[in-house]
Amino acid sequence: MTFLDRLGDPVRIRRQLDRLAANRRRTGIRLSGNGDPSLARLLFRAPELARRLGRDIRHGAYRPAPARIRPAELDKLRDLCVFRPADLIVQGVLAGLLSEAMEPLLPARLFSYRRRRSSWMAVRDFASYVREHRRANPDPQSRGLFVLRADVRDYGESIPMDERSAIWTQVGRMLGLSANDDAWPLVRELVRPAILTGEGAVIRPERGVATGSPVATALTNLYLTGLDRHLQEIAGGFYARYGDDFLFAHTDPEVAREARRLATRYLEEHGLELNREKCRLLHFNGAGRPGPEGSGLPGSSRVTYLGCNISFRGTVGLSEPKRRETLREIRRRVQRTAEVVALREPDEQGRLLCATVDTALDPRVETSVPASAVLAAAVTDRRQLKDLDFRIARTIAEALAGRHGSRSFRRYPYRKLRAEWGLTSLVVQRNRGRVSARSAEKGAA
Repeated sequence: MTFLDRLGDPVRIRRQLDRLAANRRRTGIRLSGNGDPSLARLLFRAPELARRLGRDIRHGAYRPAPARIRPAELDKLRDLCVFRPADLIVQGVLAGLLSEAMEPLLPARLFSYRRRRSSWMAVRDFASYVREHRRANPDPQSRGLFVLRADVRDYGESIPMDERSAIWTQVGRMLGLSANDDAWPLVRELVRPAILTGEGAVIRPERGVATGSPVATALTNLYLTGLDRHLQEIAGGFYARYGDDFLFAHTDPEVAREARRLATRYLEEHGLELNREKCRLLHFNGAGRPGPEGSGLPGSSRVTYLGCNISFRGTVGLSEPKRRETLREIRRRVQRTAEVVALREPDEQGRLLCATVDTALDPRVETSVPASAVLAAAVTDRRQLKDLDFRIARTIAEALAGRHGSRSFRRYPYRKLRAEWGLTSLVVQRNRGRVSARSAEKGAA
């Protein structure tokens, strides 16, 4: 079977169309006024579409249209590429083929955009490494890790996509294609799609993956795999990468410095650079003391990585911004639910508000808060969990009593929320392990 046969497989096309249908609210596919069929029409004619689109791909008759640019607030304001629905389907099929080919070959310490891996797994692994270091060094004066925290400046927008870019060699090797293959021109068009500018010109940017393309996440994983292999093979060290955010730790400060030099060189050779504002090399220890005399390295008693704080005891907590964000989102949901159920009996209101919170904190539920998986499977800081329990319960009591502060517990006691209305306790959940790592993983996928 040729690569065009695989790309044009009607079964894969139909499967990708079903995925788009399931996620249509998140993807926001809305193209109007340009003659393109809507996603709803494509879904109505799904079997026919899969056959016709697959036939066009296999016979070389399919050509993607230029994407349009739309500003979108993601992690920050970005230019999102909006594709025709049919083109987005083919992009998704190519992304699936590329990911399938890549998965067995990806470095073990890469955690982003992979099945059965997640950001909280990287955090949990680092916490385990810290605890093992403490066990191996019972004398507090001999303990200490040198930690490099870094990310790549404007990673997705900066990956070279011109003719000299290493991305073409990497993609070709993964898909088993060369420049002489019939499928290669189409693959290049999908990996580096044409963009329709506001002035009506069609361009192919020489830098940056197409944000909004299903292929983009596979490319961001693939492009730095050489760096991953170099750093994960350093004896005695710890390494993890999620997207462009990576962490390296070692007991020897010179090894940590060499890791930073290696990363700097590698990125420069591949047309990228470290984000110097976020790149930190620090001495991680229980007392937060600075590095050895003359090293110039600042000390820290915790490391922040992927939205979590890891203490030198090896416990994990949400970072302060993530903690505040989680509480804000829960408060918003409680307030909205309280408005809807305001005319019901107090006990019924209480049960519904507690159920709203329980749903928000359950990573197995698609609409749970973003931090639900890490709270269930990685956060081990009982002090923080106890504080979250208290603040969440108080939010419910305030919504019911119509007053702010702990005085609301006088009317709706903390015990009542737990024992009678079934409000989940994060501390109890952690102690009992009620949400397994596998369940949390499914929720985070």
